[in-house]
Amino acid sequence: MRIYSKDDCLVISVQNNGKPVDVSHAVLIKKGMGLAKINDPLQNLYGKDYFFEIRNNLNSHGVETIIKIPFD
Repeated sequence: MRIYSKDDCLVISVQNNGKPVDVSHAVLIKKGMGLAKINDPLQNLYGKDYFFEIRNNLNSHGVETIIKIPFD
């Protein structure tokens, strides 16, 4: 887990070395109730000014989850 600031945002990045995901982030949000419970409050609080994504690591070993929210 890494937490840092970048471009006036707080960035939270969590990585694992598990199986890569085989569907898009949008599909994951719709399929996973837990993910919607993360995404919905972020959207309510920050509108379009946040970033939340689950994606495969660049080396295809594991998954990375990134949340970026603005500093206020």
